[in-house]
Amino acid sequence: MKKIVWGLGLTALALWSLLTWGTYALVTGAGDFVAANADLVAAWPEWQYWLQWSLRLVEAFGVALLWAIWGVGALFIVGGTWLVGRLTASAQRFRTLATRPV
Repeated sequence: MKKIVWGLGLTALALWSLLTWGTYALVTGAGDFVAANADLVAAWPEWQYWLQWSLRLVEAFGVALLWAIWGVGALFIVGGTWLVGRLTASAQRFRTLATRPV
């Protein structure tokens, strides 16, 4: 049972990491997309400049925020997996002791 719990926990951690990686790609790729297609984004050059600047600012702070969110989520996933593993081991031990003849 412990192997199943840890297998599910590691699978959840891998999916969480993939979701965070995809969000990172969106955050960092938005500024590059706007820079490459500046003529399609806005009709006024000032808007293009401010849009690119704001996306670079979001990228700078967003990457640090993504790392923090990923770390907290990974901590909860690993901690929850550990807790469920301990609870299932305790329940299995209790079940074994309860069925033992006296």
